[in-house]
Amino acid sequence: MRQGDAVTALVLWLALGRAAAGPGLAAGGSVELGLVRLDLDGARSARRILVNPERPIPATATAIHGIGDADVESARPFRDVAVSLCEALDGCDLVTFNGRAFDVPMLRAEFDRAGFARPCEGARLIDACVLYREHERHTLVNAVRLYCDRDHTGAHHAVDDAAATLDVLMAQVSRYPDLAELDVAALDAASGGQRPDWATPCG
Repeated sequence: MRQGDAVTALVLWLALGRAAAGPGLAAGGSVELGLVRLDLDGARSARRILVNPERPIPATATAIHGIGDADVESARPFRDVAVSLCEALDGCDLVTFNGRAFDVPMLRAEFDRAGFARPCEGARLIDACVLYREHERHTLVNAVRLYCDRDHTGAHHAVDDAAATLDVLMAQVSRYPDLAELDVAALDAASGGQRPDWATPCG
């Protein structure tokens, strides 16, 4: 990144409206905002804002971010922190991790619900998650290197790729405790489940 560019790293923790509803723009509100500002002189400043979502925080959400109803009971709702948040973001470009798909749409939805104009509409957005995916390819070669600690010398040869894929799965099951006790059906669900739209009519 060029010196002389001011950016703000933005993180939003979200409480889902109902666990059954699943994640979504209309499903819940922010409970925590985190801003880390990098100024032109290289100085950093951090700010944390707790937000009362004005609805119960599901236990499933608390299990992820550790914030429960009692933690935000005395916090202000988003509409009451919107002005100061706009001021904090003014003149900054944004740095996020998966923000194009998650943080920024959620932030826009929050401002819309609160009846405020969206800030940073003209700001540049640097998504470190996108850059990570582009530069650290999620290929079988890299998976073999990560999980099996060896080079995959037979890449793009069908039998070698099939054997390496099985080795990677076995290593994943050994590495991750949440996978260790799963049967085939549960591993199917954990890796995306049966999705007919992923297959041709022939399977």
